[in-house]
Amino acid sequence: MNTRTMARLLGAALALFATLAGAKTTFPAPDDAVLTSVGDNMELNGVTMSAWELRSENPPNEVLEFYRRYWAKGGPDGGKAYVENKLGNWTIITHVEGGNVYTAQVQADEAGKGAVGLLGISNLLKRADVAGKKLGEDFPKPAGSTVQNDLVAQDQGVQSRTILLQNPTSVKQNIQFYIDYFERNGWVIEEGARIVDGDVGVVIASRGSDRWQLTFSPSERSTAMVAVLEER
Repeated sequence: MNTRTMARLLGAALALFATLAGAKTTFPAPDDAVLTSVGDNMELNGVTMSAWELRSENPPNEVLEFYRRYWAKGGPDGGKAYVENKLGNWTIITHVEGGNVYTAQVQADEAGKGAVGLLGISNLLKRADVAGKKLGEDFPKPAGSTVQNDLVAQDQGVQSRTILLQNPTSVKQNIQFYIDYFERNGWVIEEGARIVDGDVGVVIASRGSDRWQLTFSPSERSTAMVAVLEER
């Protein structure tokens, strides 16, 4: 998935959970970075965690270098105390301390100049409990789909779920797949939901007080999708 597409989709997902409540962060970050709390009791990929969105005007490697230095010591034999991996355009740095797992996931922002990231703290034992769980296994999806993140949060009586996935089906085929699914299962497709604006597609469906909003974007011979459910 290309950098701009994934950054835009991540930003859209995080914006739905962002709160300006002044919860004191316990996650280290560069001085110039702006952190926004996106939940103190979220569930990401089956693991309860606290999370923050990070934005910086500096390029991703400078942000990543901060974490490389911050966790440079304390590992086995006095070496580095982190593991670094690549996942598409994301670079993920993971550190374990005091029974908790700290994860900094960083890539270029929408403009391709600064950095955007997701910082998370989760409990190591809880992560072991959900090992092997299939992400988004109860969510309908076209063949060949890969679920990258499955995020659940609750705020002021509204439970939300955000699923990020990618599949080799076109935007138009994705739209039709979900319209057919929702109509078969008693959901109402809201007006304008079938419209494709440029290369971005949208499907919005409601049933009672529940509402799904799906956004599709083409990405390197595939389609990236953010699906958001709000249950009131």
